[in-house]
Amino acid sequence: MIITLAEAKQQLKVETDADDTLINMEILAAEIFVENVTGKKFDDTNVLAKILCLMLVQDMYDSRTLTTGETEKLTVTANAIITQLKACKEMTSAET
Repeated sequence: MIITLAEAKQQLKVETDADDTLINMEILAAEIFVENVTGKKFDDTNVLAKILCLMLVQDMYDSRTLTTGETEKLTVTANAIITQLKACKEMTSAET
């Protein structure tokens, strides 16, 4: 697990439990996305992976509709983090 529900809720500034199920799904989707886009599995010790997951969860939480006027889905920062994560060694908590 790269980020926790508590970390995601802090990022989203959510103080209730009403959206916990949705946020947990978004966390899982973000972590799967990071693994699929980089071809690597990360844990909570990789700060870049954590930041990217938090950014993705924020974007999914803020954009809960099927249509938007936006054409650019990933920010320059997100793309840069993906490039860095692709290049770095996978790390597990057992290695730290």
